[in-house]
Amino acid sequence: ENENAAHLVATHEDMMEVIEEGPLIIMKANTDATNECRDSNGSKAKVSVDTRGEKKYNLDNVAKDIILKTLDENMFLKIKTCTIAKEIWDKLILICQGTEAIKENKLIVAIRSSRASR
Repeated sequence: ENENAAHLVATHEDMMEVIEEGPLIIMKANTDATNECRDSNGSKAKVSVDTRGEKKYNLDNVAKDIILKTLDENMFLKIKTCTIAKEIWDKLILICQGTEAIKENKLIVAIRSSRASR
């Protein structure tokens, strides 16, 4: 996970933001009298799109490509239905680390095992 994260960040400075928050949503200008931007669902836009935004939007595709190239067939089968890099990343973290409850159970087992071996 850390090696993949380092590689992704080295590829582009905004890569981890795309993975952690999801892809930039391209907004279209609202045609009414206000200066707000709206997305395709009519929701208020978070950002307006410029050249940097367009490049950042494409980072999701770049991130997906990098992540998918590092997976073996077994892991790929577990994430093949994911559509964005964030979804893939989150699922891989869950698969590799488990939920908080699983992490806590692993810690309890390790502590008990350590105490039993004393």
